[in-house]
Order: sequence, then structure tokens, then C-alpha cells
Amino acid sequence: MTWGQTGQVSGRILDSQTLEPLPFANVFINNTTIGTASDMNGEFLLPKVPIGTNEIIFSFVGYLPYQTRVTLVE
Repeated sequence: MTWGQTGQVSGRILDSQTLEPLPFANVFINNTTIGTASDMNGEFLLPKVPIGTNEIIFSFVGYLPYQTRVTLVE
């Protein structure tokens, strides 16, 4: 069983065309209260992400939201 086991997800949010970082973008795990904002360099860290498959959503003013799935394993 995976009672209470978690991991972390980190990365950098960039504009897909210019490759410029997107500072202060919102990053959260769908259907949870786990979320954060990227820093000035577009970097983020989501701690305490449940083990298993999770849907991460990225949003930034002026851009369409982006959704992706990540799977954390033990």
C-alpha cells in the first residue's frame, strides 16, 4: 500500500515559441489543494505530490492553460 507516500515534481515553465521563462505562472495538481507559482526564472517545485498518476495544470495570464499527466513511482 502507498499510505501517505508522496514525491515532488519540479520543472521550468517556458514560452513554447520564444523559450523565455514565464515568471509567477500558476502550477497545481488537479482536484487537490497542492499548488505553487513559478519563480522569476519560471522554475517551480511541487512538494507532497501523491505517488501515482497526477494531472498537473499550468496557467499564466494571456496563455491557454496547459494540462499534462505525470506518474510518480516509489
